[in-house]
Amino acid sequence: MKNWKLSLVGLASISGFLLSGVEVEAATTATLNGSGEISYLENTTHPPLVDPENPGEPGGEIVTVPPKEGTAGPLSIDYVSDFQFDTQLISGNDERYYSKLTTITDKDGSNQREVPNFIQITDNRGNNMGWSLSVRQNGQLTSQTTNAELTGAAITIHNLTSDAKNNDGSNGPVLASSAMNNQFTLNPNGAVTPLLVASENQGFGTWVTLFGERDNPLIPADTAIELTVPGSAKKKKHIIQQNYLGFFRTNQAIKRRMKMKLTKLAVGTILLSSSIFVSTTPAFAALEDGQAAKVESNGSITLREKPVDPENPDNSGPLRIKSITNIEFGEQFISGDDQVYSAKYKTDLNEEGNALPDSLTVIDDRGTNNGWELQVKNDGFHSADKSITLANAELVIATKSALNLSANTLPSQLKTVTLANDGFHSVVDASQNEGVGTTTHLFGTAKADAAGKTENTDVQLKIPGRSTKVKDTTYETTLTWVLLDDPSANTNP
Repeated sequence: MKNWKLSLVGLASISGFLLSGVEVEAATTATLNGSGEISYLENTTHPPLVDPENPGEPGGEIVTVPPKEGTAGPLSIDYVSDFQFDTQLISGNDERYYSKLTTITDKDGSNQREVPNFIQITDNRGNNMGWSLSVRQNGQLTSQTTNAELTGAAITIHNLTSDAKNNDGSNGPVLASSAMNNQFTLNPNGAVTPLLVASENQGFGTWVTLFGERDNPLIPADTAIELTVPGSAKKKKHIIQQNYLGFFRTNQAIKRRMKMKLTKLAVGTILLSSSIFVSTTPAFAALEDGQAAKVESNGSITLREKPVDPENPDNSGPLRIKSITNIEFGEQFISGDDQVYSAKYKTDLNEEGNALPDSLTVIDDRGTNNGWELQVKNDGFHSADKSITLANAELVIATKSALNLSANTLPSQLKTVTLANDGFHSVVDASQNEGVGTTTHLFGTAKADAAGKTENTDVQLKIPGRSTKVKDTTYETTLTWVLLDDPSANTNP
């Protein structure tokens, strides 16, 4: 405690005046010295929260929903927004999720509204020495139940406002150089990222820093806090993964160390420890000393499986066939010799302007990365009314290549199959950690100027000369494609 003495000087003036029958010869002046004293105590209270968008308005104190308490003064982190990424479908593709905005209510409870996520800091030390704010992620997001990491997941902060606001108009902190490009990604290896710097005679009082602004399209608040999850990362349905961010304020006079959790981030069953520090000087060298506050804030994301479409229950789950093309061989002349006919290229063109061969796209959004197997069965060529059969015809399909939307590992076994009317055959095998997300398999190679003209020799129909043919008859077959979520399973009858 510091005691400040204030010397007060009191002046009493006695002026000459005339009473009946009394004469005062001259005016006199008397001086009286008095003293006053004020004692300052360290402010260890919890500062109230202010309206983050209008911090200087009188009576602008708010409460959060639900309310929570920050650290105590004199240098305190009063509030850090929860990071809530809502409920998301499990996906095998690379995905980005954004934290919801913070909901606040006025102090009297009369009004509730959304505001950008924000941090409030109060410096009531009275020495105007400045401070700095930094963040550190203490490891990758980790499963609460299995300790498995959510490999490659990352939290990125966008649009941290440099025009920090307070409630008295004094000079405020500025963005640290690492945060000046309006984007920084937390490092799971524990590297420290400075966010704000308040130099000497800056940052005293209460300050609010916003993650974006609601009405500014250049720095939008609704995309300011981003979670990216690679499609290749394993995920569990209905299990919340958590991420802890620690926000610290330090005081040079206090040497004990107290860690603080800040953000529980949900994504599967995941735990991440991160730290944000407030240092009493702009220098970061002594950040590990004097950590003296702890506060918690929560963030969550819940992952669930894609629901089954009741109108298409056989192909609408998390492991499904998204699309497949019909194979066409066009019109051919009847021949008594053995013949091999090649399929026609599609009229669709890729980005390079090349015609595409037949293809099939598989989506694996299970999140288990356990692999899968694609099989196909040929029901045999016959007339539309099935009264005429094209006996002994064989269909040959070669899977030449595969493309993955998120550049995940491709299936390692792409096969060439010969299909008679003899049950299921394996076409593609995706082992563990292969074929996650959206994978398109090409039965042939894209060619320039091939649409409807050039024959695709990777898909062929073999018809023996001895097979009976009926002129002006269109022969067709049904190909049944199945996906096995257990590659060791066998669908052969």
